[in-house]
Amino acid sequence: MLPNYWYPILFSRRVRQRPVALRRGGVDLVLFRNARRELVCLRDRCPHRGVPLSLGFVRAGRLVCGYHGFEFDDAGACVRMPCEGPDARIPAGMCTDRFPVRERDGIVWMFWGADGLAEATELPYLRATVGYAGTSHDSELEWPLSFTNSLENNFDIHHFNYVHGSQVSMVRVGSLVGESAVELRPDGLDYRANAEPLPGERGRTRRFLVEYRAPSLQAINVDQTGMVTVYDCPIDADTTFRMLRMYQPITIPVVGKLAAMGFTLMAGKYAQLNEDLPFARHVAPPGQDRPVRADAGITAFRKFVRQRLLDARADELPEHVAAAMAWHAPP
Repeated sequence: MLPNYWYPILFSRRVRQRPVALRRGGVDLVLFRNARRELVCLRDRCPHRGVPLSLGFVRAGRLVCGYHGFEFDDAGACVRMPCEGPDARIPAGMCTDRFPVRERDGIVWMFWGADGLAEATELPYLRATVGYAGTSHDSELEWPLSFTNSLENNFDIHHFNYVHGSQVSMVRVGSLVGESAVELRPDGLDYRANAEPLPGERGRTRRFLVEYRAPSLQAINVDQTGMVTVYDCPIDADTTFRMLRMYQPITIPVVGKLAAMGFTLMAGKYAQLNEDLPFARHVAPPGQDRPVRADAGITAFRKFVRQRLLDARADELPEHVAAAMAWHAPP
């Protein structure tokens, strides 16, 4: 994982009255809302006996352990131990770790990096979504792909004809990656490429634009029609949680929503779990494959990641953040 970035970890609508358990970056977390309805993220472990706090409940904006009733505030500090009485002195170590979180665009973001940098670090955003006129629909999935593999798959333009072309999820496109260009940016890159039919091949030329914004956001636009946006976060070294937001350029609310839902079903979860995954799960890690010219987007992405990892100071990072850097290691 790239350190010192905000990562998308869950859709906001998933966190309501009860605590929500999730695992991100190899860490077990619990989300809940305090008395002001603000999101709080703590390590999902009660310091008393080590059980998951997510098995408990929320009372008056505090997280209550379901095992012995110990209560924890926004900062992760224990503020009540019923078994010790109302006047009990609470040990300083009776606390659990707190992780910075924010909400924006219906998504929960968690900061993954050095202590004290969260407030000064901006949340990432996809330029393609700014001012988009149309409708969208959300979905999510977990798949057994590493974080690197999950993101690289969307830069792989020339797999579309073979993996998706004969299925209902995609219209057939050409096999040849023709004109292409990569524009590196301080916060990511833009990759443009034409997928053109070879002589005698069915299909037509389609123009792809893949926008990547660190650490894990992508927008895939084909012929400026429907757009797929991707928000990834590692669960652990071998599994990635993916949120999808599918856009359709239809402004009529009901029609647009139905179109976006259909687009989500066919080109979203179906295409990725049933078409991409059987191949992508066997892809060699960086440094053990041989990229070609048509893999310019993947090559540029690896270059960007390599530089960000080299710039990071592992000795200044919390242990769990430094450990997860290896999952996204450069070749």
